[in-house]
Amino acid sequence: MATVGLRLGMRFCPAIAGGRGSLIRASVSQPTTVTSQRLAWKAPALGSCFARREHNTTASNNDHFYMTEFGLFSDFYRAPVSKWPSIFSKEGLKYAKTCLVEGYRGMWSFVMIKFKLSGWSKKKFAKEAESLSNLMNEAYACGDLQTLETICMPMLYSKMRTDVKRRRTDFAWHAVRSVQATRIVKIRCGKLTPKVSVGQVTVRVDQIQRVEPMSRKGGASRHAASSRSVAPRDTHVLEYIVFQRELSNDSSPWVIYKKIDVPAWDLPSKPKDDKL
Repeated sequence: MATVGLRLGMRFCPAIAGGRGSLIRASVSQPTTVTSQRLAWKAPALGSCFARREHNTTASNNDHFYMTEFGLFSDFYRAPVSKWPSIFSKEGLKYAKTCLVEGYRGMWSFVMIKFKLSGWSKKKFAKEAESLSNLMNEAYACGDLQTLETICMPMLYSKMRTDVKRRRTDFAWHAVRSVQATRIVKIRCGKLTPKVSVGQVTVRVDQIQRVEPMSRKGGASRHAASSRSVAPRDTHVLEYIVFQRELSNDSSPWVIYKKIDVPAWDLPSKPKDDKL
């Protein structure tokens, strides 16, 4: 049976982290004095994974921007034409208009990212995004909070940290294979100030995944060994994952903003031979 949006998060396991691609880059920030003019942009208690931009204080540029979690730029995902409502209906006309507007925004956002990030390409980003999402799942499974804090936005990290601390068992997570190639389904950019722009890219990851319960000491769980109900099993998982970075800062990394619900029109159907 297909599983949609497996809510696994991850933490940094040194053995896993190596060679994960250019998405994972250190974010360095320098202490600075916050003036009253800057307070409006300061975010409360952010984790170390949080990319932030600091401008040099000069007579012509004394703004200090902290990128915070301000929500998605758009939650619209265009369905295939075959699944559109009838173009002759009021709903169909409205949907077509929305697709036209969102299409224009998507093209503008793509051009903006290409302009801001030299050498950026959809194909390369999709591969690196899949590697980073795999790293997140592996880290969440084994309880590596350091990695989660590095590659996730603060709100997502906080939720995963709470989940990790509450559970009694860690897991071994594996990406068995891809059902369909990972691809970008949406690109959105926005300017928060004249000199600060942010990009959000949503990636569709369709995989066969395997999760095996482990003891806190790293060995196989006795419960898993004695119960078939929790034995390792390959599961079809479809996820929409949003990545975010500050485009106006060359040293800002791509980080995982959140996992979102898969659109109803893209939900995988249950296999006909799905029997116990």
